[in-house]
Amino acid sequence: MRYNIDPISGGDIRVAEAAQIGAEVTVMASYEDLTSVGSISITAPTSGTFAGENSYTAPSAGHDMQLLCANGVRSAAQVVVTLGVTFADDTAGSAVATFNGPQGGWGNDTTFNLPQFLSVDIIGAAGNSAKKIKTVNSLTSIAGGSAGAKFDIVALPVDWIPITCSMNKEPTLPVTKSMPIRCGYNPSRFTKKVPGDPGSLSLTTKRRSYADGLERLNGHRVSIMLVHKKDDALLTERNIFTGVRFMAQPKFGDGEAEAEVTAEGNFEGVAIFV
Repeated sequence: MRYNIDPISGGDIRVAEAAQIGAEVTVMASYEDLTSVGSISITAPTSGTFAGENSYTAPSAGHDMQLLCANGVRSAAQVVVTLGVTFADDTAGSAVATFNGPQGGWGNDTTFNLPQFLSVDIIGAAGNSAKKIKTVNSLTSIAGGSAGAKFDIVALPVDWIPITCSMNKEPTLPVTKSMPIRCGYNPSRFTKKVPGDPGSLSLTTKRRSYADGLERLNGHRVSIMLVHKKDDALLTERNIFTGVRFMAQPKFGDGEAEAEVTAEGNFEGVAIFV
């Protein structure tokens, strides 16, 4: 499955740039996990290194693969990463990951800097765009980026199950943050980058049955996707959380109170597509 957001143009740009409401975000779940394929470290704006994941086993049918920002990426130009790959039909070729801003170009931030967790599909080049990728063999070229930028090559889940009647959707992204260092009477003379809060996800839905919905995920390691559709029609964003273990608990209330389920848990990985 590919996750890039389709180009947005014309009258849809006005829809895309509007502020969101909660009902525009729906929830899906998958019993599949993220597959780690490798990583890339940029040593200069046009060069870097590729390291394959030792535990990766290539399936004969290949994967749709994605490239995600493992940290914030400063860049003076559009970031484009080209990889040498082997496709599912065992032919060799190139595949490209191209980072863009919001589809339609409506955002106020017109820089080429990339936030942590921003992700794009890796697409086969030279007539191979429809092919799945079996292995990534090398880093061919990099445009943009800066020294210290890091990317992960992954294959995300394919099969998703709708979680109906979702209400609150509250992720905590594990982004890095700053810690103040005191100097004399100045309590924050310096700041240092430190790890942020652990990634966590809290979801609330209407309750239907223990046989369906969030309670059905109890005891499993799962993935969760938040799908953003403006005006309930225009797809503008996908947020994918992997390695989730929920503790889903029902709440029945009394009388005519609506039964609800709240699920809370930590996650390992996150990929965001815009």
